[in-house]
Amino acid sequence: MSKDIDELYIPEGKQKDGFEDPTGSYLHNSFYNRSSTSHAARGIKRNDLYIGGGHPKVNLELNEPSPSEYPYNKVTETLSGHSIEYDDTPKSERILIKHRLGSGIELRNDGTVIISSKKNTIRLSQGDEKVIIEGNGDIVYNGNLNLTVSGDMNLDVGGNFNVKTGADKKEDIRGNYETSVKENIQNKVLGNITNTIKGSLTNTVLTDVNNIIKGSDYKQANKVESYSATDTTITSATTFTTSSVSANIAAKKMALLGDSGTIGGANIISYVKNIYGTSGTYTAGVSAPTFHGSLIGDVQGVATGAIDANRSAISGPGGQTQNITNTATNTSQTIQPTNARVNEHLHKLNFGIRKVLTDPNNTILNALDKTALTNKTPNSLTTEEVRSKLREDQNYNDTNFIASQIGEGSLKSHTYVRDLPVKLRNAKDIKQSTIIGKKIIGNADGATTKKFQATAFTQQYYLPDPLFNPDFQSTISYETKLCGGIPISKFIGPYGDKAKFSKLTAKKKLQVARNLYLHAEILREYNLDPRYRLVVAEGLYTKENSETLTPGGIKDLATQGRAVVYEVRDNNGNINNQFTFVLATTLKDYINYDKLILDYDSFDGTLNSQIIILTPNVNSDFKLSFKNQLETKLNGRVQGSNEIVHMEIS
Repeated sequence: MSKDIDELYIPEGKQKDGFEDPTGSYLHNSFYNRSSTSHAARGIKRNDLYIGGGHPKVNLELNEPSPSEYPYNKVTETLSGHSIEYDDTPKSERILIKHRLGSGIELRNDGTVIISSKKNTIRLSQGDEKVIIEGNGDIVYNGNLNLTVSGDMNLDVGGNFNVKTGADKKEDIRGNYETSVKENIQNKVLGNITNTIKGSLTNTVLTDVNNIIKGSDYKQANKVESYSATDTTITSATTFTTSSVSANIAAKKMALLGDSGTIGGANIISYVKNIYGTSGTYTAGVSAPTFHGSLIGDVQGVATGAIDANRSAISGPGGQTQNITNTATNTSQTIQPTNARVNEHLHKLNFGIRKVLTDPNNTILNALDKTALTNKTPNSLTTEEVRSKLREDQNYNDTNFIASQIGEGSLKSHTYVRDLPVKLRNAKDIKQSTIIGKKIIGNADGATTKKFQATAFTQQYYLPDPLFNPDFQSTISYETKLCGGIPISKFIGPYGDKAKFSKLTAKKKLQVARNLYLHAEILREYNLDPRYRLVVAEGLYTKENSETLTPGGIKDLATQGRAVVYEVRDNNGNINNQFTFVLATTLKDYINYDKLILDYDSFDGTLNSQIIILTPNVNSDFKLSFKNQLETKLNGRVQGSNEIVHMEIS
């Protein structure tokens, strides 16, 4: 309608002729000198609900709507813009109930039911609710989700159950915790595992237990008991140390070997069958029934001197003659532990040192933690996340990082071109599309590339809505609204970046909220054609521990909430390059910014387009200076300085 609703009604005190329309709405300008039949009924226009476009991972699977045909569409339109349609156009039958703001219900010809709300949706049921979906389901919450269940919650999954979180996962269980797994459990942890148990820990394993530890060590504050029904083997490649106030070792058969060292102590008593040695020193005497060999020194009852080994008696104490029993020496022996045999025992026999190698080439570590290979992140990256990383020049020029991502398939090697731009062809005519409330800028007829110049530098005070001013909030959290319907979480968890917002200090959260306020205003003001949606692809960024960012670069600004990457996606979740260009040309003239970048890349094998908006740092007084610079990039390289350029790959 050509008139605002406030202009249609008669001002107080003004009278109209009785034959005139008291509201002043009939006939309004759109029907002057032409049929007063509804444009929607005649197929000149189409009333559509606001769908808001798609999510990159959600395909709405909606067919392109077609206009109605006269006289099949029965249309009722109210003064403010509400409409009800009963459309019987062949193959396009539908029923539509639409609010003037775009909310409503639509029943399409293929049986699809669309329910759209421009603000809140509230559904209350005093009884039970049953929901049965025969096909697939996709649910996307760009904000937070709170689920409260007063009774039991039962989840029955027929296939795989996959959970992925970009930040922490916490569970608070006030009762028992029980898990039953019919097959295997595999845990991969990049950090530490800490278990604190007040009671006892019992592990019952019916087969093997394998503990493979690359580091050290094992500590036990109390009693340790280890039992084995068969063999127990302990080896060490360097030093094996055991110590205790009291130690007991018992065996039916024992071998103790070494090429040097000490056995014994001041009060050790040794019971053995034979001793083989090269020498011995005794300080308190020796008792033996028989002695073989040379003897030097004093013998009790005999004068010092040589003794004939063949004599059968010698003079004992008091001059008495004593018999000497000549008992044969026991010569039983085992393997003599020579140096050669000790080394053989240690390094060649089954009882020797076992060679232990735990991930010698860090193959397991590098598969778990990618940091060593990329020096950027411990995680595997999607193409969207690689695209985000490549906005940092140091990552862009890191050949190891590029090679690793090509190897993992996140980056297409044949389309990643640094030294030469992707070959372009002349742009086709750009079909004009509608941006609600905004005029399309520029004429595409006959153009090869479309260029739009930036506006001048501006400085101004920005007046934030007091209801949403971050400085007026008691706390800043994921739920904090930056404007109606847009919380901070909108910029925290996009699929291109995952930020650890909760780890920030209160001061840093406040500053981030101020900076993101400008971007929330962009999302609020620029509603697109109902077929498209402005999506936040990259928002707040958290730097990796090993990552270095260029001061003032895109990723550095993203850590402050000053750089946000937007995408224009259709109802099926696909990027629309043409409309991205149209929106960029509109935004450049209707908003203020430090820099607006129309960014193209072919990292996934197709031409991808995004809009990057850089904003100034916002202080508490909201006095802002905008540089209003423009730039066009292709695969990370500047193709147009201070201009917006439309591109297509030939």
